[in-house]
Amino acid sequence: MLHRVKENRSKTSFSIYIILFSVLFLGFFQEAECYGYNDALGNGSILPGIHPRSLSIGGARSIGSGDAGSIFLNPSELLRAPSSRITVSGSMGLWKEQVETQTIRTSVSDLDLGTAMAAFKAEISRGIAIGAGIARISDHSFTDQRYIYSSPPDSSLIAIEHFNSSGGLWEAVAGVGFSAASWLNLGLSAGTRFGNVDFTFEHVNYEGEDDSTATWGWKEDEFCWHAGATVPFGLNSIGISYVSGTDHFNSHVAAGFLLYTGTMNRGAIGGEVELCDTKGDGSLVTVRIFGQYSPENNLVFNGGVRLTEESVNELTRLGMSLGGAYSFNHFQIDGAISYCSAGCMGESFSHSDPDDIKNAFTLICFGLSYIL
Repeated sequence: MLHRVKENRSKTSFSIYIILFSVLFLGFFQEAECYGYNDALGNGSILPGIHPRSLSIGGARSIGSGDAGSIFLNPSELLRAPSSRITVSGSMGLWKEQVETQTIRTSVSDLDLGTAMAAFKAEISRGIAIGAGIARISDHSFTDQRYIYSSPPDSSLIAIEHFNSSGGLWEAVAGVGFSAASWLNLGLSAGTRFGNVDFTFEHVNYEGEDDSTATWGWKEDEFCWHAGATVPFGLNSIGISYVSGTDHFNSHVAAGFLLYTGTMNRGAIGGEVELCDTKGDGSLVTVRIFGQYSPENNLVFNGGVRLTEESVNELTRLGMSLGGAYSFNHFQIDGAISYCSAGCMGESFSHSDPDDIKNAFTLICFGLSYIL
C-alpha cells in the first residue's frame, strides 16, 4: 500500500510538472537569432543551438551539453555524462521581419526548417569517448514581396519586387574526448561543412519598362574542426571551445562555467561569453546566462537568456529559451523553445534610404535519445 501511495504521488507530481512546463512552453511561443533580408545576403542566420539541450541553455557552446551534440560544440564534454547514446532531433522555425519607412510599413513571416541533428557518442574506456554526427548549423531562408508606389498625391502602383533565398549550411564531423589528467579533459572533432544557397530577385514594372529576373547563389564544401577543453571539479566545470571558420561561416571561441547548487545538486547555474571573428567587420560578442533544475532524477528543466552586441550595424539581439528532458527506461525525450528578437537601421531591397527593421525568430525543437 505504501509503495502504491508513493507511486501515485510520483505520477501526480510528474503530471503537475508537465502541466506547468506546457503552460510556460505555450505562453512563451509567439511570432517573435534573427532572419531577414540582410541576414540572407550575408552568412545567413546562425542557428542558436544544435539540439534541444543546447537551445534550452541559450545556445551555449563551451559548457553544459555532455551528450552526443557535444561533438559540434565542445568535444571534451563527451566525457561529462558517462553513457553511450544515439540522439536525433529536429525543429521548425517561425521567423518574422517588419520594415518601416517614412511612407510604408510592411511585414512578412514564414515557417521553415530550423535545427536538425543525428549523432551518437560511445564510451570506449574510462576517460575516452568518441562521437560522430551530422547537424544543420545555419539557415538562409527568406522570402518577401514589396510593392512600390509613386510619390503622393498620385500614389499609384508602379512596380512589384520579389526576393527569395533558400538553403543553409550543415556539418558532418567525428571526434574524440579524452582525459588528459584528473583535472583536465580535452576534445577534438573534424569533418566537412557543406551546403548551398540560392537567390532569386524579380522586378515587375507597371510603367512600360522591361521586367527583370536575376538568380545567383553559392556552394560550400570545406574542412572544419572543433576543439575544446574542460576542467572538472566535482560536478562543476569550466570549459572553453573553438570552431573554425570557412567562407560562409565565421569562427567562434567561447568560455563558460557550470556550477551545481543545493545539498542534493538538483540545481545548476552557468554563464558563457562568446566572441565571433567577423573578418575585420567590427565585433560580435554574445553573453549567455542559463540554469537548470531537476525536481526528480528522471526530469530536468532548463532556461537561458542571451544578449548579442554587433558593432557593424549597431545591432542588439536579445534571446530567451526554455526546455526540459524526461527519461524512462533506455529513452530520453527532450524539448525546447528558443526566441530571439532584434531591431536595427538597415536597407531592404526595395528602398535606398535607411529602414527601421525589426527581426524575430522562434524555434521549437524536439529530440529523442536511446541510451545504450
